[in-house]
Amino acid sequence: MLRLLITLAWVVPAGPVLTLVLYPFWSWWEACTGWESVGHSGPADWCYLATWAVLLAVAWLVTLTARRRAG
Repeated sequence: MLRLLITLAWVVPAGPVLTLVLYPFWSWWEACTGWESVGHSGPADWCYLATWAVLLAVAWLVTLTARRRAG
């Protein structure tokens, strides 16, 4: 439970920050795919969710790798 809280403590604030840092990527993605990714108020909601999903996957993989090496 503590590991989950620690993971969420950095994933939750890192998600929006990373999404905004990736603004040029989201603009490129929209130009290439036609998916509405950016607007006048910033990245679309799905961009934030996608970034959070990737961060959670990375956190899970890091935890899994650390457990395998330790045990």
